[in-house]
Amino acid sequence: MGNSTLIRFGEKSISVNEPPFLVANTRKLNKAVNWTDQYKLDDGLEQTLQWKDTLGIF
Repeated sequence: MGNSTLIRFGEKSISVNEPPFLVANTRKLNKAVNWTDQYKLDDGLEQTLQWKDTLGIF
């Protein structure tokens, strides 16, 4: 924590043969394992941050 050298976006250039990012379509997997998300991303993050605050250690 606090170490700015851990992640340095743009430090290494992307090869012309590599996509700039990847996105997965998980619908087939979700259907195969009968899984659905219980929370919207924003709601889950908000609840996680509220929970973290109750711990008093961060």
